[in-house]
Amino acid sequence: MHIGKNLAAICLAGVLMTGCTKRLDIGPYQSISESAALNTEGDVLVTLIGAYDGLQSAAGYGGEIMVLNDLIGNSTNIQFTGTFAGLNDAYNGLMVSNNSFATGTWAAAYNAINRANNVLSALDKVTSSPAKKSSVEGEALFIRAAMHFELVRLYAKFVGDGDANTNPGVPIVLTPTRGITDADYRPRASVKAVYDQVIADLSKAETLLPASNGFYANKWAAAAMLSRVHLMNKNYTEAAAAANRVIGGSGRTLNLHPPLVHLHQQRRYHALRIPVRGQGHHTGRYQRHQYVLWPYHLHHSRHRRPQRL
Repeated sequence: MHIGKNLAAICLAGVLMTGCTKRLDIGPYQSISESAALNTEGDVLVTLIGAYDGLQSAAGYGGEIMVLNDLIGNSTNIQFTGTFAGLNDAYNGLMVSNNSFATGTWAAAYNAINRANNVLSALDKVTSSPAKKSSVEGEALFIRAAMHFELVRLYAKFVGDGDANTNPGVPIVLTPTRGITDADYRPRASVKAVYDQVIADLSKAETLLPASNGFYANKWAAAAMLSRVHLMNKNYTEAAAAANRVIGGSGRTLNLHPPLVHLHQQRRYHALRIPVRGQGHHTGRYQRHQYVLWPYHLHHSRHRRPQRL
């Protein structure tokens, strides 16, 4: 009798200990292990959305890339009277390595690049259709190219200012960074090497992307960006050819005098728009609702918004 009671007590204690162990063995909700992050097509698509989110961050296309380009490149038509010391330094051409806007944009751009590289590393998981796989690859290449392009424009000399073959550009990152080692401290590639990589990514993206892709990057967005890249490189024939592909194939029209009011609503004038939501972490620094438009970059407005990225 006592033996039976003792055995039952031991079994009950074992069950309780097992139950407690299972309840305490809970995975973190705020992060996910590398081995479980990109196991399915759904995981890859979610990561691609994260790459778009990286594009629209406050330090990226959410505002600072355009602001820094304007302040650095246009002292004739712009007078900066704000109180941000970092922006004032940019306006006066006194940028130093610890400028918070410079470091923020650098980190945000490479963050988006890393997300795109993670997508590209897991393309074999996209199995629903060949067309979907091509679109995902093209979108990731577009994002990676766009950020390398903005980085080399901001942190290196322009093509034509010295020798692009030897002028230092920015590091080219083509693989995911999942842990920091000495190999991740990449040297700056030459300006020409960075532009060559951008052109290669955009050219491939244009061939992979569909003509219509909702609010996501399509082949015309890739061609429009490619036109800008060629223009920066003074390759005027290639720039015109890429622009003509957009004008002739996208159904969009060229307006040499675009209306600045509600331009984001007039889709016939742009190939891609990225809505920047007021609910994001950048709220308060720039206007509540912004749009990044190709080929125009504007900050507008409080009215009708796209349904998704």
